[in-house]
Amino acid sequence: MSILMILSHTPIWVFLILALGLFLGIRGFFTREAKVATIFILPVVFIGLSLSSLLSIGLGIAMVDTVYVLGLALGVTLGWYFLTPVPQSINKSKSSLTIRGSAFILVIFMINFGLKYWFGVTSGITPQLAHTPLVLVTVFGLAGIFTGITIGRNVRLLQYFRRAASPALPLNAQLVEAEK
Repeated sequence: MSILMILSHTPIWVFLILALGLFLGIRGFFTREAKVATIFILPVVFIGLSLSSLLSIGLGIAMVDTVYVLGLALGVTLGWYFLTPVPQSINKSKSSLTIRGSAFILVIFMINFGLKYWFGVTSGITPQLAHTPLVLVTVFGLAGIFTGITIGRNVRLLQYFRRAASPALPLNAQLVEAEK
């Protein structure tokens, strides 16, 4: 099957998710002020992608569900403890955090999106390959990890926001003290 045929059979919503992910990822390269209400867009997108894949193979496959949940737990732990940037400042009155720019969002989105797209295409072309235990464990384990990372990272950012004492304050010393 040719790439053009694969792309022509791809639903429009997949390209919209890709565009959203590219937008969020490119925006993530720059130091930015992020509203607290919007920091959960990426985790919601990842949860949606995961659920669409889980529903396509059917929830209730114990191995897949277990691996996904374990991946989710590992990802939340990684996101919380190792992959959350300390906000440069927090502005309580504007409900926002200033976050240092990095390639993190773009990289994690593109890996997750590529994995999901590959799984969807493979499920359509050769379902017997896509539904082997090794492929299912790999795809859903990684999906759980990536989704968990975005959840853990953003819940930690929310915690930084909630712990901030002053309306507009650099966090250098304050966050170090708050974590003791």
